Amino acid sequence: MIGEYLRVTAAELDRAIEDPAWALDFVEEVQDAEGEAEPAPAAARHFSTYKTCASL
Repeated sequence: MIGEYLRVTAAELDRAIEDPAWALDFVEEVQDAEGEAEPAPAAARHFSTYKTCASL
């Protein structure tokens, strides 16, 4: 399972709800930009758990 999260503003969330196609483009832009720049964790907007597995 892979979890991916994006920190957004209230305005960005409202726009994403109204325009899902814009939201997908926006997410991809943020992922691409942060993949190249590698911001500090406190400044990052995108977070991925990558592949995680838990066994009980």
